[in-house]
Amino acid sequence: MRSILMLLQTVPLIMEGKDVVAMARTGSGKTAAFLIPMFEKLKTHTAKSGARALILSPTRELALQTLKFTKEVQLILKSSKDNFK
Repeated sequence: MRSILMLLQTVPLIMEGKDVVAMARTGSGKTAAFLIPMFEKLKTHTAKSGARALILSPTRELALQTLKFTKEVQLILKSSKDNFK
């Protein structure tokens, strides 16, 4: 339930291009709150070259958790895309 609240409160603001600072307990949806809008924005094609997104993590442990979650989201998005063909 807390994950949904985090997403509902932050994703619309991030999609509008606003800066968001969110502090919450582990498992509250913070990672999804910034990754989902990032993936949505990366879907749009652009002529820009180079990096289009950068994720910074303060620790190796957090970086690995973010990588794991990113791979899980990627599988879900690929699966849902295949289901709508």
